[in-house]
Amino acid sequence: MSASDDQKEILEYLYPVTRDYVSQVTGDAGPSPFANSMGACLVIALIEADSYGTALSICRQFPYLVKQMVAVAEGEYSLLQKIVERPFSFLSGANLTWWERSIYSLIEVNMDRPMDYDITIDKDKLSPGSSKGTKKDEENPPETSKGSATSEGISTDYKGNITGYISVYLRRYLMLVPHVKQLYNKKLMHQQAVALVKNGLTSLYESKTNLQLENYFSNSSIMSTAIKYGSTEFVLECLGTFRFLIYHPDLSLKISKMVIEERNVKMFNYICEENEKLKRDRLSFLDENKNTILHYAATLASTRQLNSIPGAAFQVQKQMQWFKGVESIVLRKDRFVRNGDGHTARFYSQRTTRN
Repeated sequence: MSASDDQKEILEYLYPVTRDYVSQVTGDAGPSPFANSMGACLVIALIEADSYGTALSICRQFPYLVKQMVAVAEGEYSLLQKIVERPFSFLSGANLTWWERSIYSLIEVNMDRPMDYDITIDKDKLSPGSSKGTKKDEENPPETSKGSATSEGISTDYKGNITGYISVYLRRYLMLVPHVKQLYNKKLMHQQAVALVKNGLTSLYESKTNLQLENYFSNSSIMSTAIKYGSTEFVLECLGTFRFLIYHPDLSLKISKMVIEERNVKMFNYICEENEKLKRDRLSFLDENKNTILHYAATLASTRQLNSIPGAAFQVQKQMQWFKGVESIVLRKDRFVRNGDGHTARFYSQRTTRN
């Protein structure tokens, strides 16, 4: 499902004025458009239309609806499943160019007023005589060199205020540039998507016991889907909210294996850092065939990952870099472990690079 900007504006107008239906004859309340399957269908449709702001507002206003949508990990109205299937809703899946990333980092998004592109300016902070700034001592002026800005009649504070004043105004007018405005909308969507994930995970955490949460993640493919699709922000929020995913024997093995196979650096670094904080050696494990994480790192990357790297030589180089990176953090005794087939990880690494 997709929606034009005009349709989104109409939706943003209709949502706050929509109320539960009340019969004028009997006075009884009718079916709420935000309850049960109707509300879930609306939230899913909003996500599919990239209207994360309105979806987030509904979820915050009707927490019982969120509990219903996160109670099941998979299904037509599963909130978390729908989000992980849309990795382009996050910065990690945006595929921005280097200059777009530079502009992206400078954009300030107002989550309270998402459609307001203007930047409010505090003139008191920018004016030369601001009481909040450093006042110049007229009776004892500082000694300066002849060529300094102060000796020319312009104080450094004043010069700094002018620069700040110009930069703020420049940023406001830059928002009128179509491509910059598109980047603003992207960043707004990314932050709203992360906020929606946090809202859903918080509701899940509060509504289930520890045992129920373990069964939830053990019996569903939500984490594996998120890792496969590269929804990095979702995975990191899950690992941060549900700490047991880091040290649970089976789930930790499953997650670490997929992260290594998918070559996701951010996820892998996070897992390593958390294991180090917990003083747990969870990276030293063997699966049912006695494979270590180094065996997983030695496997050939997926076709999708290889196609993203131009040229066979660069693909081999990337493969070796990843293997050596994982090798550097595993215990020395694990580097030469032979699996059930009698092979070390380096054996597989050499075979994949030769091919």
